[in-house]
Amino acid sequence: MTMSWHTMMEFEPPLVGCVISGRNYSFDALRATKECVLNIPALNLAKQVVGVGNCSGEKVDKFEKFKLTPLSAARNNWKNQHPASTIAFRPTATTAQGYSITFCGQQTLQRELLRGRHMTFWKASCWLAALLWVCCGAAWAEDAPKPANDCAAERGRHILWENDMFTGKLFGRSDKWYTNGIKVYSSYKENCVPGYLPNFLEDRINGLSDGNRYAVQTGNVVGQLMFTPKNLTISTPQPMDRFWGGWLYAGIVAQRQPYDTQKLGKELNKEEFETLELDIGMTGPISGAEQVQRGIHAISNSTMPYGWSNQIKAEPGVQLNYARVSRIWKRLEKGDKTPHIDLSWHYGGALGTLFDYVNGGFTVRIGSKLTDAAPNVIESPSIGQFRKINNGGYFLARLDVKGVVHNTFIDGSLLREDPYASYLSSKHIVPQLTFGGVLELKHDDKENPEGARLSLLIHRRGSEFGSPAGPGAIFNFATLNVEWDL
Repeated sequence: MTMSWHTMMEFEPPLVGCVISGRNYSFDALRATKECVLNIPALNLAKQVVGVGNCSGEKVDKFEKFKLTPLSAARNNWKNQHPASTIAFRPTATTAQGYSITFCGQQTLQRELLRGRHMTFWKASCWLAALLWVCCGAAWAEDAPKPANDCAAERGRHILWENDMFTGKLFGRSDKWYTNGIKVYSSYKENCVPGYLPNFLEDRINGLSDGNRYAVQTGNVVGQLMFTPKNLTISTPQPMDRFWGGWLYAGIVAQRQPYDTQKLGKELNKEEFETLELDIGMTGPISGAEQVQRGIHAISNSTMPYGWSNQIKAEPGVQLNYARVSRIWKRLEKGDKTPHIDLSWHYGGALGTLFDYVNGGFTVRIGSKLTDAAPNVIESPSIGQFRKINNGGYFLARLDVKGVVHNTFIDGSLLREDPYASYLSSKHIVPQLTFGGVLELKHDDKENPEGARLSLLIHRRGSEFGSPAGPGAIFNFATLNVEWDL
């Protein structure tokens, strides 16, 4: 039989623990003979191992069907030395040459066999999409009016920090999988493009105004994401858990909101906006994820990580993220022009060398002075609101469902060999429930009417991957968002 659920229990005497279902034909054979043989197949036997795991020895002779040659083994007197043992493990010679360990879940091995075929396709697709996005907008944007490049004054500064330690009191601390994320960006005033951008990219962003039908706001982005397995203390590879890895990036974000055609002047339509973010960065040791995690854990006296030598290798990456939000219902109080309850829906996606997915969902907000844009997670591009800030606050609840095609920190790198053979596969559907609160404070100074916004969002994300040992668990993390001078 093909077995994946096993573990080393003792070196002297040598003990291996394994789990075999009582529904398997092998279970009855073990109880009858009190003996079994452990074979470690080489990678060239992968197809046969998958086949062995897909049929029962009760109905077919597996040696004959898969052209395997049984060899005799020297019998030892293990049972006489250890009479308390219920099963004796004895050494055997096999037709598999070498010591290439394959954890023998059939779904896992099928993925390993198909992976090489998909790799070339994904490399070509991601780089081609990024190249087209940068280059194909010149004709669309060439007639768009270029605003004055007076961007000396930044309109807002934003810091997003995501970590599971914020959820420790509510759900129990779970320092695993998505370990930490931070994103810092500054935004400029409306219809102003930073002058440092190359002309082709400046034209592309100016084209987003679509003949002055939209107000466009841009910003600079710097961020880091960090991912680890569940167990931080294991220094060896963990093929049944996600990769160690970090992503350090910088980019530019552009957000646009349409002008209200039903009203005179340039008043904005607060019912919808959309955002586009282009990031370029590096994975691997250069991302600094190991140093950041070790520093934070040293300060907080937490468990030190020991497996960063197994992280995703260094490689350049490019990511394009898109999001669109539309308000579909709102309720106004008498004498107030801003809604106190609203419902919006969103959709978007990501395309790049690290993450490829589409997503969509709904958000409900209840409170006062509801802003144009509700805060979101780091991976979702957003600058924030266009209007001046007011004193107010609200609560929100959001449901998001993601359709995942590829995740480098689960499925492995697209551009380089993985640090070790992994047997995970991304879940194609990943739901996420979010709830939290937002507080806005306005300055009393009439000459300086800007203010600040503080938000805390709690996220409960569904399992992101599966393995022969079973699906990954649901986990929790939170986003702390601080914005000022809006």
